Amino acid sequence: MTTKTGLAVHLHHNWLFEWCYDYDERIRAIKATKPASEQPLRLALFQLVAEGLLPHNEQWLALQKAVVDYAKALTIFKETRDTYKKAPAAYVRERDVAEEMWAALSLATVVYLESFDADALHRQICQPDCPWDGHTIFP
Repeated sequence: MTTKTGLAVHLHHNWLFEWCYDYDERIRAIKATKPASEQPLRLALFQLVAEGLLPHNEQWLALQKAVVDYAKALTIFKETRDTYKKAPAAYVRERDVAEEMWAALSLATVVYLESFDADALHRQICQPDCPWDGHTIFP
C-alpha cells in the first residue's frame, strides 16, 4: 500500500494548507473522531493539492528535504516504539527526534506557503462555495 502524502487544503478546519503525511489515515480519523455534523464538510473540502499546481522554487526544495527528514525520523521512531519495553530511553530519544523533524517540516511548509499566493491557489482548487473565512471552515 502506498501512502498518499503531500500538501493538503483543509486538512484541519483552522488551517488553509498543511503537510499531510497520510491522506487515508486522515480520512479515517475524520470519520472516527469528528462530530457527524462536521464530517460531510470536512470530507468534501479536504484534498491533496496536485503537485503540478504548486510552484517549485527554493522553498519547495527545502520543504521536500524536510519531508524526507521527517519520514526517516518517523520510521526510526516506529521501529523503536516496537521495542519500547526493551529500550525506553531509545524510544524517548527517537520520539523527540521525530517531533523535532515534524516541527521543521511544519516550519518549512509555512515558509513555502509564504513564497507564493496561497489564497489564489485555494480559490483555484477549492469549491466555489467553500466557507473558509481566513480562520476556519466553520465560521
